[in-house]
Amino acid sequence: HAPAVDGRCSSGYVGLKNGGATCYMNSVLQQLYLVQGIPDDILAIPSDEANEDSLFYQLQTVFGHLKESNLQYYVPDKFWKCFRMDGQPVNVREQQDAFEFYTRLTEQIDDSLRSQKLDSIIAPRFEGVYSIQRICQDCPHRYEREETFLALNLMVTKCNDLQDSLDQFVKGEVLEGDNAYYCEKCNQKRTALIRTCIKTLPPVLVIQLKRFGYDWEASRALKFDDYFQFPWLLDMGAYTAEGIAEREEDSGGGDTDSVASQKQASVSTPTKNSHTSPHSKSTSPLVKKTSHMQPLSTKSSHPHTSPLSTPPKLESASSASPRTPRINTRLRQRGATYELVGVIVHSGQASAGHYYSYIKDRRGDPITNPNNGCWFKYNDTTIEPVEMTDALLEQECFGGTYKAKVSYDSSNPLPEDRLRYWNAYMLFYDSVEDRLNIPKTPKTPRSQTSRSFRASMSSAKKSLSLGPSSNSERRARSSLSELTQLLQQGERQGMFRQHMPPRILSTITHHNLTFLRNRDLYSQYYYNFIYQLCSANLPCLEAMTLGMNFLLNTYIRIKDKEENVIQLWVDLLYSFMQENRESSSWAVGYFMLEEGSSHLAPLLLECPDKMVRQQF
Repeated sequence: HAPAVDGRCSSGYVGLKNGGATCYMNSVLQQLYLVQGIPDDILAIPSDEANEDSLFYQLQTVFGHLKESNLQYYVPDKFWKCFRMDGQPVNVREQQDAFEFYTRLTEQIDDSLRSQKLDSIIAPRFEGVYSIQRICQDCPHRYEREETFLALNLMVTKCNDLQDSLDQFVKGEVLEGDNAYYCEKCNQKRTALIRTCIKTLPPVLVIQLKRFGYDWEASRALKFDDYFQFPWLLDMGAYTAEGIAEREEDSGGGDTDSVASQKQASVSTPTKNSHTSPHSKSTSPLVKKTSHMQPLSTKSSHPHTSPLSTPPKLESASSASPRTPRINTRLRQRGATYELVGVIVHSGQASAGHYYSYIKDRRGDPITNPNNGCWFKYNDTTIEPVEMTDALLEQECFGGTYKAKVSYDSSNPLPEDRLRYWNAYMLFYDSVEDRLNIPKTPKTPRSQTSRSFRASMSSAKKSLSLGPSSNSERRARSSLSELTQLLQQGERQGMFRQHMPPRILSTITHHNLTFLRNRDLYSQYYYNFIYQLCSANLPCLEAMTLGMNFLLNTYIRIKDKEENVIQLWVDLLYSFMQENRESSSWAVGYFMLEEGSSHLAPLLLECPDKMVRQQF
């Protein structure tokens, strides 16, 4: 028996138990938990106690333990059983892809909320909008299709840093010749540039670095450990539709020169190696919703559309203009400056490895949260603070090679180039402008507390309305009226939402109380205290009873027992029986009764520990 007796780490965070190969879950769950507002919003959703086997309820349980548990770590065994990957339960001893888990989890969270007719929690924070543009060269027609995304999927190979990869992402490809684009307005094929850029940036930008691929000729999974830099501060303005349009306008060439420039270096499609995770069954980017390709208008009919609203429909463009119409890119543009706040690292090969996270705590402020602005390494059950410097970021996250000293000769160690098989796989960036504008919690049914409080006030007002009116009664009614207005205003603002579902809170409280009991019971200080108590009362019968029960029910059954301590207890009890006939008679009667005889078979015949059998 080895109960959990270690409490939260010194920094106050709770880890997650690895079920064998569930590190990919742990690294993503910890990242989501540290996103401002997400755990509170998820825990505020009223739970259906009759549906405790649902994934959303178990996610609430995980976040509740991360928030309120006193233990060092939580074992999310029920979450493992509830989670489905492509409709199938997962094997906790089989490694899966962390990005695919992020994809499936975020989809299932919002699907669960939509089924309850509640507002989404994930989409307002992680969802952005692609602009897939088709720009004809020989005619004035321009087309655009919008797709929402929850993450950017960027290449690592042949790119030295994140900027190079983003440049490749928005570069586009020229369609000409037999592959030319069919213009619906002209009813003929035209040379055209097709490219993808970003129309709306999300408050939290998630980036997957495509470090996994597959060699179809060799039939084996690959991992690309290439050196790849990424910055602390990321300016995404140049990769948005608006930024690209402004850059083309400043260059003076317009869209025609843009098409011509792409003929020199269009994006080539990989043929041999498909850059996808060996664990993933889908190679497409994480796309949620799609709209049909439509002509681009020159004027926006929604100049002040909310960045979190559904993309507006685009009106048809008039092709009679003598000048090439500008692409409408000024819809829902938001702040483009981002700060690095989280990294998921994969250590190992394509077929096997380990995931862990680096996360910056950005909750609250330095006054309310002493850890605000500090970085921590989340490695399953272990959470430790780290000083995230430029050198550490390069060493732990960029990949590439490093010089290792190999001592073939102890007197003359030789440097050797080795590959860093540990490197960043997913990046989390927070929008600097949106940090102070966290999306509000979706509306939830009013809590029982507010309903009962409102009912009590209603009955109080009725009682005050009985009988003749007086000045004191009028003042009381006025005060109650003001209090009612304040209560209703607070409910509208979500001030009285539940801290977490009561059943989950009750479970966590029970676990905390059990932990406090076990921490004191399975402690070396407690063992020494019981031994000294029994030794000081030799040869008292009560001491004999206490010692026998402690040895057989507690100490001999723990995992980390010591043989010399067991020998001390055996010698002490033997001395009791030698010096006190009453104690000896009690011991014989004890093992004749059911309470004592129940120890004989487990400890003498069935116990696999030779030391226990011999001492007993």
